[in-house]
Amino acid sequence: MTTTRRKTRVAQPRRAPRRKPAKPAEMQTLHNVVLAGLGAVVTAGEAANGMVDMLIAKGKQREPRARAAVARLVKDAQAKADGIAAETQLQARKIVEGAFERLGVGGKPRQKNLLHRLGDFAEAIL
Repeated sequence: MTTTRRKTRVAQPRRAPRRKPAKPAEMQTLHNVVLAGLGAVVTAGEAANGMVDMLIAKGKQREPRARAAVARLVKDAQAKADGIAAETQLQARKIVEGAFERLGVGGKPRQKNLLHRLGDFAEAIL
């Protein structure tokens, strides 16, 4: 026994209703809007190029002053660092001399040479 299959209908997609063709005046207006947008992009690009050139020129004018200002800041920072280093060295020397004095090795003849003083310090500890 053969059975026959029933054919089902496949739904066809609906077609969008046809638009009426645009009138020539509408096309011209749309074309003008596109041209105005294109003109705005070109104008903005030209203005940006001019702005970059102007910024470069101003930067070249100010560069010597900026370099001089940076050089002054570096020189001032170096002077402060040198002052701090000198003060630290002086304080460290005072602390070491005080320690030698308390250990009783401060008045010996070999006081000038720090390595000899450290040797004296080691002898005093031992």
